[in-house]
Amino acid sequence: MLENKKLNMIISLLIAIALWAFVIGEVNPEATRLYREVPIQFTNQEALENSNMAVYSVSDRTMNVTLTGTRSEINKIDIKDISATVDLSEAAMGENQLRIQLKVSSKVEIESQSIDRVTVTVENRAAKEIPVEIIYEGEFNGEEEPITAEQSRNTVIVYGAETTVGQVAAARGRVDGALVQAHSQELECSLFAANAAGQRVYNVTLSQESIFVTAELAKLKTVPLIVPIEGGDGDGIERTVTTPEEIILKGRTVDLESIESITTEELFLDDVWSNTVIPLEPILPEGVEVSVENDSLEAVVEVAKRGTKALRFDQSKIEMENLADSLSAEIQDVTIDAAVSGGETLLSGITEDSVRLFVDLSGFKVGKHKVNLQAVCNVDGTAINVTPKKVTILIKNDKTDTDQPVDGGDGQDNKDNNDNNHESEE
Repeated sequence: MLENKKLNMIISLLIAIALWAFVIGEVNPEATRLYREVPIQFTNQEALENSNMAVYSVSDRTMNVTLTGTRSEINKIDIKDISATVDLSEAAMGENQLRIQLKVSSKVEIESQSIDRVTVTVENRAAKEIPVEIIYEGEFNGEEEPITAEQSRNTVIVYGAETTVGQVAAARGRVDGALVQAHSQELECSLFAANAAGQRVYNVTLSQESIFVTAELAKLKTVPLIVPIEGGDGDGIERTVTTPEEIILKGRTVDLESIESITTEELFLDDVWSNTVIPLEPILPEGVEVSVENDSLEAVVEVAKRGTKALRFDQSKIEMENLADSLSAEIQDVTIDAAVSGGETLLSGITEDSVRLFVDLSGFKVGKHKVNLQAVCNVDGTAINVTPKKVTILIKNDKTDTDQPVDGGDGQDNKDNNDNNHESEE
């Protein structure tokens, strides 16, 4: 009986050893995992700053790392447990190839990495003062909109590589519009460097990472927008400008009620030689801002070469205006050459129907007269010139069978005309 117990114990021990070996070899085997977009940290930036240098660009900011180890250890590793650093104290002016230092738990091994170096370009360090712009995000009801009543700083300093600093237009702070109430309240918002299009600019630092703004809901008001324009057509060029007719403002009621219109900074066109879009800069009273409801505040400038289109008419095209009811008139046969000038795009749509020719016969009496020929083109942005400048018109009295003696009428006698102009028909 005792011997059977000993035998069972030995068998149990052997089974336990076998199970342990199975667990070690099968249940927790070797495993491999790929970690994508592991962030690369750049250290010792102060070493560059002390030498009046700064990073202009880096070739990579993330990398892929493959780790191997037991399944249980691999499962414990997250991206944040992988350290990828580049020491900027080794960089010099210009382009540098710097090694990536990769560290991870000692219980796993690095099988591979997508890159082992990064290219870091270094320039002279620069700084400049930039305005702080607050952007309110979210949807609003169309009658009210957040406005900044006060902010702790209106400007900050941006530091970085000379080229990069030149790209920065402002420090922007984003505020969740849903947090803004009817009464004033103070909110903190983080700042980031942005270019003129509002896009984030990297590889720079700001003198302040955040500011406080006092915000409240403001009223909206729509008023006419006046855009003064300097320059225009000339040197064979026609410039057509399209600007918004109105602007939507936001502010306190007391600040908005006296505003009848808004004028922008003057728009100069003489140096515009191709189609372009120019941002408009409205001149705003204190406490008033531009609403996000505005589609755009831009001037669209279209530039076209000026040309001339020639048209030819006879006397039948001429309309006679303001002739006395008791008189009739006849225009002497004549060929009229019209030259319409304007942008090439406008000229392409000009037809004979676009031109109106007429004479004003107010005050003219019976007789033969040379009268000014007037012409207009119904296409805006064009000018018209006609030859001849005057046409000869014979005016008759409808109430008599015999024409009356020739009379220049209205003091416009025919002293300058040839002898035939003084003849009356019997």
